[in-house]
Amino acid sequence: MTARALLWVPLPPPYAGPEVASQTLVYACRDHFPEVLIENASLRTANMEKGRFNWSGIRSFMTAYRRFVRTIRKVDTVCLVAAANTTGCLRDAALIATARLMRKSIVLHLRGGRYAEYYADSSAPMKRLLRFAWGSASRAIVQAPRLSDVLREAAPHVEVIVLPNGLRGDELPPKSTYVTEQPRILFVGHLTYFKGFYDLMHAFRELRARRPDTVLVCAGELPDPQRSFVDFLPRGRQAFYLKHRHEICAEIRSFVEGGAANGVEYAGIVSGQRKIDLFRSSDLFVLPSYTEGFSLALLEALFHGLPVVTTNVGGSPDIVKTANGILIEPGDVDGLVNALDELISDPDRRQALGRRNAREAREHYDVRIVAKRLASILKGDSGAWINRESAETRAPSS
Repeated sequence: MTARALLWVPLPPPYAGPEVASQTLVYACRDHFPEVLIENASLRTANMEKGRFNWSGIRSFMTAYRRFVRTIRKVDTVCLVAAANTTGCLRDAALIATARLMRKSIVLHLRGGRYAEYYADSSAPMKRLLRFAWGSASRAIVQAPRLSDVLREAAPHVEVIVLPNGLRGDELPPKSTYVTEQPRILFVGHLTYFKGFYDLMHAFRELRARRPDTVLVCAGELPDPQRSFVDFLPRGRQAFYLKHRHEICAEIRSFVEGGAANGVEYAGIVSGQRKIDLFRSSDLFVLPSYTEGFSLALLEALFHGLPVVTTNVGGSPDIVKTANGILIEPGDVDGLVNALDELISDPDRRQALGRRNAREAREHYDVRIVAKRLASILKGDSGAWINRESAETRAPSS
């Protein structure tokens, strides 16, 4: 049987947010579109290897490219996840050019929050390449309304669709109790500067001076000074981080490895039931990132019924409003301390926010709802489109 569409998406390993979110979504999509083909676009199995340009990556790409060419012969539509780095954009351009030559309809999925910054900072030749690649799509998917702006300049004729991340609500039980004797703050993600962990470290030290019983639980990969992640930072922060990254990474490791003496519990890299247990045993969730698309960890916190403190970046403001948690500006350590203190001091508010989050996450972000919309997009149903003009003010309906 000829499949009508190909989902060429990154799948685990590595078990990072983009890969896990893609896996959850595309396999749920198959329930609504059995003819869809799903192929793994990941070239690396280690998260720290992603984005590196070397011979290993070139060999992996050539193998994947041959598989891509064989597979797209069977389909009418190709959906690709766009990168926001130079290596990834070169790879994307080759795939998109091939799909275009073979007269396939192209759906471009922009999963992330820094496409606009990457485009603005790119050289003139790279901007031309991006305009070709992104402009070759007939439709583009973004994860939140505010993330569509980059396409105004780079690909103004491309139809824009807003499609958030989704999770299985029946697999993420909400908390049953919200008050603990020792308030537990949970952070899940890379323990890196760009995820705001360095800011959180300083904020937590000040918070502990006010509230000595507070515990910070952190789960994720420890920082590697050999990976700068500078592309994920705003320009005003890049020079500082590049100059001090070895000291920053060492300070983060020392803080985490200090353990109980600092009020810190390090859970390592977690998944499955272990991750569920961490969310259910915590009192609030924090993610003070400098950049986000549509954070899967933030969405998990909502499903588990946690109030959240996060930054006003990417799609996070579309998820978190005053009724769901507290938004601060990235890099605002004092604001982070005050926001955490505000929620810790008010158990009744934490409970109200948490229960609202669990309910609204299931109403709007259950993956079965999101996957049904993705299936409609791949089938070309006109009812799935959201014009760019309305994308600025309209969230996707469920």
